[in-house]
Amino acid sequence: MKVADRARDQGLLVTDIHIRGKVHNPENAPLVKVLFDLCQEHDEMTLPDASQLRVPVRSNLNGKLLDNCSLTYEAINTILASRCEWYRLLKEVAQDLAGSGTDSHTFALFGIGDPVPLMPFHNARLRVAKVEAHTAIQEARLAEYK
Repeated sequence: MKVADRARDQGLLVTDIHIRGKVHNPENAPLVKVLFDLCQEHDEMTLPDASQLRVPVRSNLNGKLLDNCSLTYEAINTILASRCEWYRLLKEVAQDLAGSGTDSHTFALFGIGDPVPLMPFHNARLRVAKVEAHTAIQEARLAEYK
């Protein structure tokens, strides 16, 4: 069941907001705690703790590895109210990948546009290919009917 449907079932007024709304904005800071507290009341609206991650994941806020924190809070705070240090994050990821022993990597892109500049990866002497996830999924579905 969608979150919006559940809210409607409880008599709440639900309005769809386009993803290009006011995000990554410190003015939304008071909403972070409200949404986080709401998520904590419903298991289906929470993410596991960072200690349960199976691969290293870095924060958009500062590029540091996420460790021993609430991924629910991290996601809400990052999306709603925090400025992302995206280039710093990508430089850290490039260093991680450079230490992996493999110089060629493929990224699946989700969302609007292409948010991944190649410069940090080129500086680390890595080859990077990008796959737009939505397009790849659509092409895979079309291939099923051929």
